[in-house]
Amino acid sequence: MSGVENKSSSSPSHGAVELLTAGNFAILSKAGVTTTGATSVTGDMGTSPIDATGMTGFDLNADSTNTFSTSALVAGNVYAADYAPPTPGMLTIAVRDMEAAYVDASTRPYPDYVEYSNTLGNGNIDGVTLEPGLYKWGTSIGFANSLTFNGSPTDVWILQIAEDVNVGSGASVSLSGGAQAKNIFWQVAGQTILGTSSHVEGVFLCMTLIAFKTGSSMNGAALSQNGAVTLDTATITKESVSDENVNTTDNWQCSMQNNFFAAIAGTGTVCNSNVNIGVAAVPSDCGCQPNNAAPCTYNPDLKDSEVSCFLCTSTDLANGVCPGCNSCLSVHNNCIDEATTEEQYSFCLSQIGDEDRANCHDMCLK
Repeated sequence: MSGVENKSSSSPSHGAVELLTAGNFAILSKAGVTTTGATSVTGDMGTSPIDATGMTGFDLNADSTNTFSTSALVAGNVYAADYAPPTPGMLTIAVRDMEAAYVDASTRPYPDYVEYSNTLGNGNIDGVTLEPGLYKWGTSIGFANSLTFNGSPTDVWILQIAEDVNVGSGASVSLSGGAQAKNIFWQVAGQTILGTSSHVEGVFLCMTLIAFKTGSSMNGAALSQNGAVTLDTATITKESVSDENVNTTDNWQCSMQNNFFAAIAGTGTVCNSNVNIGVAAVPSDCGCQPNNAAPCTYNPDLKDSEVSCFLCTSTDLANGVCPGCNSCLSVHNNCIDEATTEEQYSFCLSQIGDEDRANCHDMCLK
């Protein structure tokens, strides 16, 4: 094999890339999903910010709630940005999780293997076996016939690819030793082209197009940012894992409301975690703490050193208010409770001045 192997006994182990709610999808794209022929998708599919018009060839049937649709080609639900709440908010979070996962995969340091290839070099990985680790290429990579991932069920592979991935017609990825598709992460800065009747394994975090040519297949997930996912009589079976198994409605509302309370409290910190309010505690960096949690710092102008308790229970969060905050929230016409989009939520926060923050904080103290 050619290329540089950096692996040594002191090389760090590489944990899996956290997909969070993006891991709920077999296909997730910001630019749409199209299909021709008898495609088969096992798992959920979503598009955002593009609306349902960006999904063609699926003959979608809207559910009575208009929060999702179904298709004879998809064994799962289909979501789009223009469906009824809470779907738009759920998709916004999933897309952000997808983008964060891409950044995580692309910025992992200390690659174990650099420019790894067969004897032909130039990113040709045809016929090679990849052991667990972090791989880095500054070019496109591809294989014409076969590629093998060999490792245990808990081993992880992260492939950092600066350009494209090209899979030849009839080429196939195989797994050995217990390796699992959900632990293989392809971070592709360019596009991914799967040739006719080819097969791949793993989670594809692609910056642009993911194209499935006639009869191609994937066990894993196709997560595309700035390009569409195009399918031609393709088969996609979801093998990705969501790191947060949460109810999407509660999850979205909790994130929004935590940020709202953080802004009122003036902590200068906004919650960026997705939390199941019925089960998990609110993260410690949020302005609105769970019941009996440590106090947050009230600092409306980021120079006041006053420390005070600012507590809310999970039930309070679920209801959208803290005891004592009713009058404060009513001043803003319960704006945050009625917000159904990120834009409306941002508008709510823009209506809260420094004086209002201080007043709301005092009202919310227990």
